[in-house]
Amino acid sequence: MAAVQIKKAQIQAEQTIFALDIGTRSIIGMVGTVENDKVRIIAIEKEEHTERAMIDGQIENIDKVAALAEKVKQRLESKLHFKLERVCVAAAGRALRTKRAEFEMDLSGTELIDDEVISRLEAGAISKAEEVFDAENRAAEDGRRFYLVGYTVCQYYLDNYMISSLKDHRGKCVKVDLIATFLPSEVVESLYTTMNKIGLEVASITLEPIAAINAAIPANLRLLNLVRVDIGAGTSDIAACTDGSVTGYTMATVAGDEVTETLMKEYLVDFQMAESMKAQADQQEEITFTDILGFEQTISREELLECIQDTSDLLCREIAEKIFEEKPELKTAFQDKMEKYDMVKEEVLPQSEATTRKYQKQHLFTDTGIEIKIPMEQYKNPGSVEFITNPDGTVSVLIKNIGHLEARW
Repeated sequence: MAAVQIKKAQIQAEQTIFALDIGTRSIIGMVGTVENDKVRIIAIEKEEHTERAMIDGQIENIDKVAALAEKVKQRLESKLHFKLERVCVAAAGRALRTKRAEFEMDLSGTELIDDEVISRLEAGAISKAEEVFDAENRAAEDGRRFYLVGYTVCQYYLDNYMISSLKDHRGKCVKVDLIATFLPSEVVESLYTTMNKIGLEVASITLEPIAAINAAIPANLRLLNLVRVDIGAGTSDIAACTDGSVTGYTMATVAGDEVTETLMKEYLVDFQMAESMKAQADQQEEITFTDILGFEQTISREELLECIQDTSDLLCREIAEKIFEEKPELKTAFQDKMEKYDMVKEEVLPQSEATTRKYQKQHLFTDTGIEIKIPMEQYKNPGSVEFITNPDGTVSVLIKNIGHLEARW
């Protein structure tokens, strides 16, 4: 009898990098190989969340996020014809904390500075950052556990002179100035648990703003005093660089989902429909949608932009506050520039009398033949009117706090 040869499944090679971006609205998987100090992308897959399994960049429902990540992983494996085992992930979250620290070491002056010396130097600075961070938490009686998720070197020094790289130099004193970043344990552990559920080992973890600034702003552009802001669905990730070095990371928890929620409340639509309206506004002059009562409506792009104006202003203000948190003098200079170039906020008012009248009241028509006319100020006030979605999918309208009811014929 002839022997049956069983073909062994191929596995991920050492030089192959698999990265997962687990975002609030979608999960993106990329696989690449290292070639000449660069990564060549060989496959990309993306899948959007159908439910809100993540809020503000943090995993809320591990099972649902794991199921979606598994889909992305399987599609990549079928494209590449080998099994993925190790993954690199970047973490975001609602409670990013950073701490800057310096550390110096004395050397003999004759020894060559190699990777081991640099690692000891950076580890010393990280230890100092952790000590200060833990002391601040104890003083504030903050009992949460935090993990170090990444760090960025701001500057190296050799014998008190700034230098971009210490490797293979010689000197008597070396120093490093770096920023360490920390996230609460629940953020990091939920990522590890999700990856373990789909059979992946976490090969490395970093912070989203760290990964993004390294990709978007190379070292030769960091003299330009730039701020990189990534406005996602759940968080707005911020990284700043000054005088050739990265000088800070932070996050704002106001982002795209706040715009979506504004549309939900204004037009009485569910989350997915509001997301569709945002997508339409990018491409079309007229936006068509169906509200939770089942009625199809059409509005102009201008109307939608007017609706989200206040939320957009809030988002800009929150980002500015985060950027200038520790530099009030720069915030003042920024505001002066905004005024100089007439970029201060002006109230946008409808020019047409018909438009003004149209939006003074909201007209509702039910499939049971009931018509309701509600003044807009009360329509937007949950203390006056409430729309309740019943378990069977029907909608009830609750009109509250009525002192007097009059019937007119």
